[in-house]
Amino acid sequence: MRYLRLVLSFFLLACGTEQVQKEQKSDIAQLSEQLLQNPNDVALLQKRKKLFLYRGNLEAAMIDQELIVSLDSSNHELLFELAEMQYQIAVNGRPNYYKASLKNLTKDLEAQEAHTASLLLRGELHYLYRKHEESLKDLNNVLRVDPYEAKAYYFKGLNFKELGDLEKAISQFQTTVEQDPYHVDAYEQLAFVYTYLGNPLAELYFDNALAVDSSNVQRWYNKGMYLQGLERYADAEKCYKAMLRRDKFNQFANYNLGYLNWLKQEYEMAANYFSDAIYTNSEYADAYFARGLCFKELGNIPQSRVDFQSALRLDETNTEAKKELNSLP
Repeated sequence: MRYLRLVLSFFLLACGTEQVQKEQKSDIAQLSEQLLQNPNDVALLQKRKKLFLYRGNLEAAMIDQELIVSLDSSNHELLFELAEMQYQIAVNGRPNYYKASLKNLTKDLEAQEAHTASLLLRGELHYLYRKHEESLKDLNNVLRVDPYEAKAYYFKGLNFKELGDLEKAISQFQTTVEQDPYHVDAYEQLAFVYTYLGNPLAELYFDNALAVDSSNVQRWYNKGMYLQGLERYADAEKCYKAMLRRDKFNQFANYNLGYLNWLKQEYEMAANYFSDAIYTNSEYADAYFARGLCFKELGNIPQSRVDFQSALRLDETNTEAKKELNSLP
């Protein structure tokens, strides 16, 4: 009976979800029919846009926003909302929309210059297009209005970093975390800059980034690579194992653990890690080559040959794999 109630509850939940979806579709269909009769009705377009956004259909919402802007082109808030949607679509994998977003943020310049959200987004886009002077101008104008805007300091730091002015970059990233102590990307940028400078403060900032967000495997990888570069292999290994606790089949964690075990001459363990990397990415040429080296050390020449051949098949420029293959008996 308990099982029956459980099944019934799932059935009712599924029916309820399906009913909601039908109602959403019906609402959009009804609004679309009304818009056929009144294509210039901004209120109807706004309602349909909000429904598209609620359902996660950002591109459909953007099309409605374009229609809304065309009907009220003097409203810079609407233009900013359109640019923001285009930016988000670009971030989600359609990079051609970065250009469209920037184009909309350069319309009605007088209104845009007085709108800090527009200036902030435009400063970010100018940075992406490596227009550093324009980016810094927009970001400085944002800070004149709001001297506590962490994101503006962060992108100023990125601009200075690309321009090679690391002292100013550090200053801007430090100001970023002063304004927003949870700005994890700024902590990592400080870690990267201090790593480049050979300053041990880098480790502190890698730790700060992880203190803010320890769920992101990339942050563990970044710290692991830093420690590996210092030949602190045991500490690096802890970082890679932390990655695997969060992503069991992470190819880069498994590859690096294989490499560290190779250095310890633990060839069987190393081969196992390289195998896990290959399991995740069957076209990981370096992992085949590295595992081939392990099998060679273990005396498994047939499997070593197969791995060297696989490495060459995936990367014909791998001269080391070719050399190892030719050296086998």
